Amino acid sequence: MKSSLEIISLTLQLHLGVTNEERATPQSIEFDIKISFDNLPDACSSDKIHETICYEKISESLESYLADKHFHLIEHLCHEVYQYIKNSFLSSKDKLNVKVSKKPPIDNIKGKCFFCIENN
Repeated sequence: MKSSLEIISLTLQLHLGVTNEERATPQSIEFDIKISFDNLPDACSSDKIHETICYEKISESLESYLADKHFHLIEHLCHEVYQYIKNSFLSSKDKLNVKVSKKPPIDNIKGKCFFCIENN
């Protein structure tokens, strides 16, 4: 039985942008993270936090990891986050999707732009 854990709109204040001006001030960057499992985590039957991946730990750890970093591109940021979560929290069987989105400082883009890495 397959299962997944999703974190939607994890928002962190990060230095991201092509220009020095854009990177000078932290901006809100959103992450959507999906971890897929081939089986149900043991926590489904045990109700024990240590038998699952704790989304609070992912959030706090990611915030700490990214706090002092500066990025030019969402593609690079997404890859960094993907590798960090994969190496820090997942087993080799788990699948991971990471999506990074931001509101770019471009007048005619009213929504957000995003980049994602998927391992389905």
